[in-house]
Amino acid sequence: MVMEMPAPYGEASKGFNAEQLRSRGMDLLSREEIETPYGNGLLLEIDQFANGMQFSKHLLILGDESSTTLVNGVFLKDATDVGEAIKKSVLSLYSNQEMDVNPRDALSYTVDETAGGLQFHSVIGNAILMNQDLKTPTESEDMVNLVVDKSYAKVEIENKRNFCLKRLATYPGNYTTEYRKRSQEVEFWIWSMDVFVRDR
Repeated sequence: MVMEMPAPYGEASKGFNAEQLRSRGMDLLSREEIETPYGNGLLLEIDQFANGMQFSKHLLILGDESSTTLVNGVFLKDATDVGEAIKKSVLSLYSNQEMDVNPRDALSYTVDETAGGLQFHSVIGNAILMNQDLKTPTESEDMVNLVVDKSYAKVEIENKRNFCLKRLATYPGNYTTEYRKRSQEVEFWIWSMDVFVRDR
């Protein structure tokens, strides 16, 4: 799997340490700084137990001041031959810098980008990131980032605010909430780490 994040490599790569990975159920086995055709990178070897099976990963992280790319190769831990082949594949990364692509083309949904006064910033995995100034992190006065993703399950949500608070509680980190009333129609709850939730 290949995923691009609109975050500087220097900052994004700091989060891939043993403590942060452990908080997400992953064990860091090795962390090696390497040279790639596109600059400095990190090569990680990770173990993760999921769905009753033990997996291993070779994760390549590289980027520059504007974005970070993750190349993730996953295999069953016992399949060592497959793991070596996947490692070689991950390290054979080739990027065509001249290719003209529309990141929205790979998405299975669309959003009305003219509503709300935010601009399309980028696609992260299967999610759309929008903000006002197209910077990461945003430098706009209200610090708003909107992340839109497709839900694969039908969930009846009676209280959107409580639902969002419960979801945030499952993430690592110490979140605090700040209430700001912006208008009669819309209330905003803004979390530290620029998490934004809108409740109508």
